[in-house]
Amino acid sequence: MKTRTLLYTLSASVLMTLTSCNNWLDTGSSTQIRGDELLKTEAGFLDALTGIYINMSSSSMYGKNMTSYVVDMLAQPYTDFRSASNERSALMSGQYNDAQAVPFIESMWNNTYKTIASINNELKYVEANEDEVLSPFVQNMIKGELLALRAFLHLDLMRLYGYGDLQNMEDRETHPTIPYVTVYAKETTPQLTYPKTIELMIADLENAIKCLEIDPIRGKNEAPEAANKDGYWNNRVYHMNYFAAQATLARVYMWEGSAESLKKAFDIAEELTGLEGTAYKWVTASDLYGAGTPDRVFSKEHLFTLNVYNLKKIVNDEMIDFVYQPNALTNVIKWSRVAYDIFNAYSYDYDTGEYVPGYIGFDDYRFDMHFKETSKQSTAGGSTQDKYYMGYKLYQTDNGSTAAVDFRDMLPLIKISEMYYIMAEYYLSQSNEDKALEIINLIRSKRGLSQPLTKDQIENEFWMEVFDELTKEYMREFIGEGQLFYFFKRYNLENPINIYGNDNENNTFTSTRYLLPYPKDELEIGGRVQ
Repeated sequence: MKTRTLLYTLSASVLMTLTSCNNWLDTGSSTQIRGDELLKTEAGFLDALTGIYINMSSSSMYGKNMTSYVVDMLAQPYTDFRSASNERSALMSGQYNDAQAVPFIESMWNNTYKTIASINNELKYVEANEDEVLSPFVQNMIKGELLALRAFLHLDLMRLYGYGDLQNMEDRETHPTIPYVTVYAKETTPQLTYPKTIELMIADLENAIKCLEIDPIRGKNEAPEAANKDGYWNNRVYHMNYFAAQATLARVYMWEGSAESLKKAFDIAEELTGLEGTAYKWVTASDLYGAGTPDRVFSKEHLFTLNVYNLKKIVNDEMIDFVYQPNALTNVIKWSRVAYDIFNAYSYDYDTGEYVPGYIGFDDYRFDMHFKETSKQSTAGGSTQDKYYMGYKLYQTDNGSTAAVDFRDMLPLIKISEMYYIMAEYYLSQSNEDKALEIINLIRSKRGLSQPLTKDQIENEFWMEVFDELTKEYMREFIGEGQLFYFFKRYNLENPINIYGNDNENNTFTSTRYLLPYPKDELEIGGRVQ
């Protein structure tokens, strides 16, 4: 039985038992007793762990808001056509205290901390392992997943509600950041400084990696037959696994941003990228254009993915051509921004004033698979360039083929391409543009582009630098996944979307615009400092 199937069959029973993680938050209540009873058998521990992934897959977390919706919109590449004020226009314009944006921002915070509470509760019982109900293999695997998930979730909280570009933050050594909660208790967890909080993340991840050395995903050993009768430890990409824990540690080092941390992130990324065939495989043209449904999410390249059971319901209604449904919540991007600015799929003819197809990025798999041209034009009788593109990466097909089922409902949280970009960033930090461009060209070659870019071409045809090209690579790769905002924020980029400076929209970012506000209760009742 596949793990994804197990998640489906367990979801109802787990959620009925836990009634979501809220039941575990009232210590001393009858619901706490039910949680304690659940964690007295190995099956109960596995059910509880599955419940954590189900919570992460909810719309308030990674099933939507923390990936393809709120966090994706924070990077502001989209246009909103609804005339009335709404959360989308507020989020994209940085009006985070707007009454329609606040519920989304507070929900992400609250549900993430509820999930962390569930992690801490289960972790307490895993470490105690009373009556030795867990075998050494299962105990280490669950502990490793929980520790790494705790760090993963806290990192995203810091990346959303904390400051970025830490090496240029003058008071980073003393300024408090998000609370790093490591115990399941009623008492309020005090805030620590950025360095101290990052130390806790690193410690959790290093311990997790040690626990997960036995992870079957490494291909060095299989799960013991007695522990894997129902296939729970198969298809490890759907769980926080050994490779995902390493990649999360690389993310932490990149966020810390010192020269020493960048080198550590590079070393991890170099190790992971060297594991082609074990940690990942590259998506191929046959995966996209062969018989059956195209693998739009590039599933072979995922290091950590979520199985979102109702992903079709969540995303498909937001991928309707808005000429047919004008009030649809469709994420649309200006035609020229996608085809010309980001992908260089079209060139511009200054004599005719028209865009010409067939330029160097025209055959990019991502241009073809992740964006769909709309029927609507911005003006009556307008040209092709007056149209828009919809984000189409997560579109869920009705095709019932076996191949389609293998990657249906998959929502990527970490992909191998990010590790390659980390290597490119490190080379740029060492002023080695040639090596950075080599990495960029490698990714381009895996995306269907046979023509490598040259520094001369970037500088003289695009009027850009290699870092700008890397920024465009992040756009090509991560629009629709929620990772683009974090890249912009790490560098505190002021106007990352307006690549060529030819856009009249107000896209200017500041350090405060990159900062989502803490929930009001955290400030007024909890006494938090942001």
